[in-house]
Amino acid sequence: MFGTERDRARKTGVYMIDDSAPTTVATSLHRMRSSLSKAELKVAEVLLSNYPVAGLGNISSIARSAGVSEPTITRLVTKLGFDGFASFKSALQRELQERLLPPTEIQPLSLESSGLMDMANTMTEGMMRSLASVDQAEFAKAVRLLADPKRRVFVIGGRISSALAKHLAWSLQVLRPNVLYVSEGIAERINALLDAGKGDVVVAFDFRRYQADTVTFVRMASQQGSTAIVLTDPYLSPAAGHAEIVFHASIGGPSQFSSMVPTIAIVEAMITLVTAELGQRGRARMQRYVENSEAFGQL
Repeated sequence: MFGTERDRARKTGVYMIDDSAPTTVATSLHRMRSSLSKAELKVAEVLLSNYPVAGLGNISSIARSAGVSEPTITRLVTKLGFDGFASFKSALQRELQERLLPPTEIQPLSLESSGLMDMANTMTEGMMRSLASVDQAEFAKAVRLLADPKRRVFVIGGRISSALAKHLAWSLQVLRPNVLYVSEGIAERINALLDAGKGDVVVAFDFRRYQADTVTFVRMASQQGSTAIVLTDPYLSPAAGHAEIVFHASIGGPSQFSSMVPTIAIVEAMITLVTAELGQRGRARMQRYVENSEAFGQL
């Protein structure tokens, strides 16, 4: 169930991160939350609070941390599709190895081995799998939060994912008021936290290797009452443990760099549905944006 893609890659000599399916223990736990018992949900919360390290201890230590019995751990592991705690732990160890895999160990596709359409197919497959993994009810909830003009929205990203954060923030600014892009500077992030509070929304992008200051921002904003929406990879940023809504996207692609194509697709879907949710209010604000741009000679 888990880790088969890396084994297959070693045989072929080509390894592309997360190329087969965006399924990890973490994403399975998120998907199964509604079907878990209260005791099993406690275990899931412990595992996700420091994922995957929290699951690498022995079964008794995890049970103590969650305040449940050892048989509860066993039942949850079985629900996840493992034949025992040992195979569950092995899967987490493989995930940890892949999480830390340096780009230099990844063999990219080339024009000699694959054409441009092969590369396009790889990215398209990752995008389709990622969109299919999105929980429809969670997505609708995120759209309603982002379309509520009474809520301030803070959008934050990391070294690479800041490009996605800027795109979402700019689009939302055109559609509705009170949207702030939180830049990468530590001082700007500290200052933004002075305003983030109850009723506000934080949208955070964080992909491996995860950025500590992004995680800290999400944690502190959540503690101050903000609702956090985190977009991350299947291995889950530590920020996901502080979020109310989490969307995970494949990062597999044809190159040595993590692909952002699947996440862009989720962002575009989000913008499209926020636009529809706002209706005439959004269109009226966009018209004002067009008029302002014309006045500055930008259209």
